[in-house]
Amino acid sequence: MTGAIAPLTDFGIWARGDLLVIILLILGAMLLTRFADWARGRTVDHIDARFSVSDELVRSEAARHRHVVASVLTWCVLAIIYVVTAVLIVQRLGVPQSVTQTGASQTSTPATTPATTQSPPATSPAPTLSTPAPTPS
Repeated sequence: MTGAIAPLTDFGIWARGDLLVIILLILGAMLLTRFADWARGRTVDHIDARFSVSDELVRSEAARHRHVVASVLTWCVLAIIYVVTAVLIVQRLGVPQSVTQTGASQTSTPATTPATTQSPPATSPAPTLSTPAPTPS
């Protein structure tokens, strides 16, 4: 019966540790999303305020360009926030991040014995290139 209780305590420890951090990461990403959207809204409202003061019927090219730049910057910031949050969540879940080599690169490597892969001992002198080899006469 104690074996059935052990996973529940493991889940409780995980819930108080990593799960709580994951929830905080998600909430932080949501708050940063709202902040970025609020900042974009303020910027766009500021651009629109300049247009409403003037007596133009159509927005200028510069005003439309500013709208687009504000939107693109917001989407770039949101993409960075979401990618960083996703990577941190994956780390917390314990998913391995290293990619192993697959395919032909593994099969083309010849199998070697441990004796052939050992490096030479550190005490052996390295050959020098400055001394000429004796020539037989």
